[in-house]
This record gives sequence, structure tokens and C-alpha cells, in this order.
Amino acid sequence: MTVDSDLLWQPANPEQAQATKFRKHVAQKYNVELNTYEDLLKWTFANPGEFWSEVWDWEGVIGDKGAGPVR
Repeated sequence: MTVDSDLLWQPANPEQAQATKFRKHVAQKYNVELNTYEDLLKWTFANPGEFWSEVWDWEGVIGDKGAGPVR
């Protein structure tokens, strides 16, 4: 593990962190390479609808997602 002087916090076991599990889930489901948090962040900007739908499902939100944004 490398030490970053700007790092405020790091989980004791990053592979077990929910953010890591979510990133891997999205990568597998959408067949994309998301090796880092930054990769996931870029994917969210390019795919906001899919991202928020995945967050909704991942967190188990109860309700109606609706039809999506009106265009």
C-alpha cells in the first residue's frame, strides 16, 4: 500500500469496501473496465442514467424510478 500525504482516510480492507464492490458490480454488469475509483467517476459522468439506476438498486431504494428524464 502506498502512502498519499493528501489522503484523509482509507478503509482497512479496500477490497471489502462497498465502493469497491459497487465499482466491480457496475464493471461486470456493463462489461466495462473500471479498475479505479477515478474510472468509475468518469463512467458516471458519461452514463448518469445508468449510474443512478444502479445506485437505486444497490441501495435497495423502495419506490418507483419513473420513466426517466423528459427530453
